[in-house]
Amino acid sequence: MKITSVTWGSDISLLADACNELDMELHAWSAHDLEDDAKLESCISSFEHADLILLRPTSDAVWDEVVEGLSGDVPVVSFGHDPSYYSLSNVSLKVVATVNAYHVYGGQENIKNMLKYLGKEVLGIEYDVDPPAETMWQGIYHPDAE
Repeated sequence: MKITSVTWGSDISLLADACNELDMELHAWSAHDLEDDAKLESCISSFEHADLILLRPTSDAVWDEVVEGLSGDVPVVSFGHDPSYYSLSNVSLKVVATVNAYHVYGGQENIKNMLKYLGKEVLGIEYDVDPPAETMWQGIYHPDAE
């Protein structure tokens, strides 16, 4: 499975680790990376060779060019904190909402299962997939607590 991803810089290492573990090919950029014209051109070119395009848009101006470069032939999953970005997707809203849940809960296992979920639901690849698992976002630890 070949994935092209334009997400936040903080997402890239989790995606890369999950792709390495699952033997998936990843081409990933942050919006900041795409301020460089050569990187933007390389990113848009990679859309043509991807099996899946994963986007987590921001309000950066470069997104206009990214959106113009999308191909209708490749499944696009656009997710994030602003549901208006979901409209860039060409897969079902159920898939987008599930991907967003994996991402919001976070952690390496959720990201790995998110990629397997996309492979199964969007590309028809046989994977055993666990649903998004809630993770603790914050808390107080005391060694004597249960």
